[in-house]
Amino acid sequence: HGLTTVSAATLSLPPVDDVLRHASRDPLARVVERCMRAAPRGGTVIVAASGGGDSTALAVLAAAGAVRGPWSVRLATVDHGLRADSIDDAAFVDYLVSCLGLPVYRELIQVDRGPVLSARARTARYRVLRERAQAVSATLVLLAHHAQDQLETVLMRLLRGCGAAAAGGMPHRRRLAPGCWIARPLLETSRQNLVARLHAWGVPWRNDASNPDA
Repeated sequence: HGLTTVSAATLSLPPVDDVLRHASRDPLARVVERCMRAAPRGGTVIVAASGGGDSTALAVLAAAGAVRGPWSVRLATVDHGLRADSIDDAAFVDYLVSCLGLPVYRELIQVDRGPVLSARARTARYRVLRERAQAVSATLVLLAHHAQDQLETVLMRLLRGCGAAAAGGMPHRRRLAPGCWIARPLLETSRQNLVARLHAWGVPWRNDASNPDA
C-alpha cells in the first residue's frame, strides 16, 4: 500500500545504489531508456512527478537510466492546492529527489473550482511543464500515464460521442514546445505492474484517490 502521511518516522528508502541497481536490471528500464534517447547526449530530461506510484516508478527508472546514459534528469511537481494533503505529496517528492540525488522544481498554482476542473488543472499543469522545460532547455518531458489511463481516455472519448476513428488514446509522443517533446513510456504497462515494482525495490509512494498521476 502507498503512504498516507509524510514524516521522518514513516519514510524509509533502501540505499539508493541498491534501488537504482535493481531498477536498471528491470526490462521496463530499457523501455524508459530507449525513450530518453530522444534527448541529445548531455541533454536535460524532466520527469513530471506527483508522488503517486506511477510517477514514482518512472522517476526511479529515469534516474537509473541517467546513471547508464548521458542525460541530466530533473523532477517537476505541480501542486494545484485542490486537496488538503497535496502539500504532503510535494514533501514526498522532495524526499524522493533528496534520496535519488536529483534536482526538483516545485510550483504551487491556483485552479478555481467549477466546471471542467480536471481539464483546466491539466492545462495549467502542462503550461508549468512547458515553461520549466524552456527555462532549463529540456528537450524531453516524461509523463507516467499507464495502460489504465490509456483505456480510460479511449472510453471517455467514446462516451462523449467520438467515433471509433476519433477515439484514439494518448500518443506516446507529442510536441510540448518548439524543440521539446512529451513522451509516455509506460502506456503499455499496468498500474499494478508499476506498484509491484515499487514493492520489489522497497520504494514508498503516495496514494491519491482522486487521480494519482494524471
